[in-house]
Amino acid sequence: MDESAFPLIDNFLKGVATDKGWDDPSVERLRSAGEETLSSLSQLDNQYSTGGSGGGGPTKLVVSAYPQGKAAIELEFVTVLDDENLEDRLAYRDNETEIWDEREISFCLLRHYTSKVHHQKYHGMDVVVAKVERL
Repeated sequence: MDESAFPLIDNFLKGVATDKGWDDPSVERLRSAGEETLSSLSQLDNQYSTGGSGGGGPTKLVVSAYPQGKAAIELEFVTVLDDENLEDRLAYRDNETEIWDEREISFCLLRHYTSKVHHQKYHGMDVVVAKVERL
């Protein structure tokens, strides 16, 4: 899960949305949701590798896309990270609150682009599912 993978993932998401016949604004919405999910996961990964409760080799990431008819695409990001839960962070964000920490920007944008974000942990494995609706 390093920055060199981001363009590959972006191209994958663009291809999925284009194959489903989504228009340009909807394609950009899906790509933006993917970018913000990756950014959020990267922040957690950086926190983990620079002082978290563990260490080890590079973080692995698997991204899957599941079309939900023509109206939505559900993205699934699976990786190994620390104990922080994105779903909890999003639930406690207040739209009206000023952003004091620039790391919170990705969480706000992710919530804006998606209709659902669900984050679960299984024995050190993180699974983030983000649903993006077609515009």
